[in-house]
Amino acid sequence: MHLLRSQGIPTIVGVLQHLEHISSSKHSYVKKLFERIFVSEFTSKYKFMHMNASTEQQAATDASALLRQIAVTFPDTVSWKENRSYMLGEVSHVREDEVHFKGYIRGNFLNAKRLIHVTGLTKIGWKVKRIEIA
Repeated sequence: MHLLRSQGIPTIVGVLQHLEHISSSKHSYVKKLFERIFVSEFTSKYKFMHMNASTEQQAATDASALLRQIAVTFPDTVSWKENRSYMLGEVSHVREDEVHFKGYIRGNFLNAKRLIHVTGLTKIGWKVKRIEIA
C-alpha cells in the first residue's frame, strides 16, 4: 500500500465481494470492518461498496450500482506528475556505476543537475551524466 501511495493513487472504488459465503447474521459486522479498513488505508474520499451474489437479482442490482458509481467517478490527477519529470523507457545498458536509458521524458523538464530515482535498482539516487535528444 505504501508503494501505491508513493507512486500516486488515481481514483478508487473499493468493492467487498462474496458476502454470500458469510452467514447473514455477520454481514453487517463484516461490511463495517472492511469499510473501516478501506477508509484507514485510502481515506473516506473514495467510495466503498459491497456486492452480494446470493440471488441473481441481488447480483444484478449490486453490479448495476457499481457500474453507475464507476461511470460518475472522475479520475484524480496524480500530484507528483505535475511537478516532476518521469520517463517511459527501457534500460539499454548497465554497468556497476552507470545505467543507460532509452525512452520518452514526460511531465516537467528533466534537469541534469538533479539526482534521479530508478525503480527496481538498489542505488537510491543516480546522477545524470548527460541527456541526449535523438
